[in-house]
Amino acid sequence: MFATPPKTEEEARQMLEDNGWHQVGNGYFATVFGKAGRDDVIKVGGRGDRDGWVPFAKFCMTDEAKANPHLPNVHAVAEHDGFYVARMERLEEAPAPEDDPAVDDLRNSSLAVLNHGDSSTTRNNKLAAFQVAYPKLWRAAAQIHIRFARDWDIDLHRYNVMVRRAPDGTATMVLNDPISFRAEQ
Repeated sequence: MFATPPKTEEEARQMLEDNGWHQVGNGYFATVFGKAGRDDVIKVGGRGDRDGWVPFAKFCMTDEAKANPHLPNVHAVAEHDGFYVARMERLEEAPAPEDDPAVDDLRNSSLAVLNHGDSSTTRNNKLAAFQVAYPKLWRAAAQIHIRFARDWDIDLHRYNVMVRRAPDGTATMVLNDPISFRAEQ
């Protein structure tokens, strides 16, 4: 992603800004940079091995994850000493819960699957209906639960759910950043 690898997270951010990229988003662990006319973004972040995004991004690069439209398209991840730089598709912010309660309901149902998987003690009629109505979204949440819930804290707040907009205007909900800290062992 860089001709010369950056030595620090701050240097990576500065290199992007010097090349016309500008900040389009940020979270607790990372900053996202975009550039006019591009359909991808560069994410720079990381706070050591407790940040769950790099393992999640590597999972998103597998064939299994690429087949699910509710997971982000991550094109590359470069790990450096104490930080990472990743190139991924540009997504849009999901509607606020007060603007579209249906999206928030889907997020909450996804969160339930992420936290509890498919165990019979946690399944209820609402989750069963969610699985039938949104099988690919349910599968994305279940895949994340299987791979990450034991070792990582689940973190699916409204800003970790994004939207992929197709050329025809249709939107697909994407679980963009569903894990956070490494769980305490």
